[in-house]
Order: sequence, then structure tokens, then C-alpha cells
Amino acid sequence: MTLVEQYDMLLTNGESLLNAYHDNVKNKEFYIEGQRVIGICKEWITNNEITADDIYETVDSADGYDIVEFAYCKGITEEESYMWALLSDIVCVLCSLAYQIEHQNCIPQAIECIIEEKIESFVIFINQNMKIHKDIKECIKYFADNLCY
Repeated sequence: MTLVEQYDMLLTNGESLLNAYHDNVKNKEFYIEGQRVIGICKEWITNNEITADDIYETVDSADGYDIVEFAYCKGITEEESYMWALLSDIVCVLCSLAYQIEHQNCIPQAIECIIEEKIESFVIFINQNMKIHKDIKECIKYFADNLCY
């Protein structure tokens, strides 16, 4: 599977995950931000002005308002917290793939921990398990156990 195919498959799964939780997301501003992040990831494919750095900014921004933080907000359900955690993992991997496709040597430290050689197996795992299991904790666990050093 090429890097672009991995990116496309993961982007499709990220978008599906967010859409599946549309009715469960308590904070609609967060949902809109999630859609914006997916939109940036989609636009990266066709818009040369969007870069891997732009995707990275959605998970580690200077203002601290990013989807990684949403999983830890008060007042959300445990299930919604897992959804935001998995969406953050997916966007981090999308960002890593974007850096690879752009042939960037300077990668932000938060993304640097992702083991490039294991991304394809993560993409395959997500693609298979998001359709089978309602419990997304397995996908988060797979990411933590297999993709990061």
C-alpha cells in the first residue's frame, strides 16, 4: 500500500468516526472543530498551500485549542473521550504520512515518536476494527502499543 493510499484510507476512517459520533458529541463547537481538522486533512491532498505543518497545528497549536485536548474535557462521556482520543491518533498518523509524502526531514517532536514502518499495519487495523467493534478502545490501545516508541 502506498503512502497516499494509506493516507486516503485513514482519512476516510477518521471522517467516518467523526460522523458516527455526530449525535453523541456534547460540545458542538468541538464537533465543528473536528470537521475543520478533517477538512484540512482532505484539503492537503489537493491544495499545495496546505502543508503537513498545517495538519500538525490542528493537534498541537500555539493557542492550545486542538482536538488532542478534547478527550480530556470535563462533561463529556467516556465513549466521547475515546472517540476524540482515536481521532487525535488518526490525525497524528495522517500528519506523519503528510511529512513523509512531502519528504520533510524536520518533523515535530510529538509526531516524531510515530514509527513510520508500522503505519501501514495501523491503517489496516483501523480499517478492519472500526467496522467490527463498537468499542474503539482497542484501536487506541493498538496505536499506543504498536505505533509509538
